[in-house]
Amino acid sequence: MNIIEEIGHAKVIGITGHIRPDGDCVGSTLGLYNYIRKNLPECQVTVYLEKPSDEFNYLSGINEIKYEAEDKHFDLFVVLDCSSMDRIEPFMSCFENADRTICIDHHIAIIHLLMLILLNHSQVQHVRSSIQHLTRIKLIRMLQSAYIQE
Repeated sequence: MNIIEEIGHAKVIGITGHIRPDGDCVGSTLGLYNYIRKNLPECQVTVYLEKPSDEFNYLSGINEIKYEAEDKHFDLFVVLDCSSMDRIEPFMSCFENADRTICIDHHIAIIHLLMLILLNHSQVQHVRSSIQHLTRIKLIRMLQSAYIQE
């Protein structure tokens, strides 16, 4: 998966981070938002976060953040600074309404989110029903080989 290509092919992009956004979360989401706005002005891009602390009011794009999920379709939805489904819960519907998803994070990844990211959405239902039977080690090996084969 080439992230720049994925972003370049999308016309409607959503970006989110974890609940109770800290500096890593707010900075990374707005950084990507501003990059896309500058380099791909034809894209419709939106950041979805819980209201950040006022200490981040100086950041470019801070007033463009949406605090509630919208019922719309996304070509691409990007999750930053988070790898756990429960930590994007306020915007889970946005994630589910996307054709493609990307997760960029420096934390230990949660397997379920990785499965949703690496597989096409048509494969997700099968994976959800099978995931309880796999151990973490087996699943990591499977993900690694699936990623290499793409």
